[in-house]
Amino acid sequence: MTTVKLTGIAASDGIAIAPVYLLTEPNLSFETKRVEDADAEVARLDAAYEQAIAEVSKIRDIAKESLGAEEAQVFEAHLMVLQDPEFTDQVKMKIKDENVNAEAALHEVSTFFINMFA
Repeated sequence: MTTVKLTGIAASDGIAIAPVYLLTEPNLSFETKRVEDADAEVARLDAAYEQAIAEVSKIRDIAKESLGAEEAQVFEAHLMVLQDPEFTDQVKMKIKDENVNAEAALHEVSTFFINMFA
């Protein structure tokens, strides 16, 4: 067995012996690209929305069972955004009007809403 030494900030005093969970920052970078087929890009976006809704729903259900309904409500808010036609329609419109990839359209629309509510 290989020994690896990790350093970090202790969450509490004392010693703990348990498996280590290493949290890393996700890579959220993307490239803005022009798309030839906006309808195909919208279909790709729709598939991503469906996958995200399924994943967040599963996380919500697990949280509801383990933490309680009130604590799981944060995931309901995530689902509301993913299913909000005002939000999703603006992303789709940006793809169709500007022929940009879904990542760029989603980033631009998300930034708009974040700034609007900030």
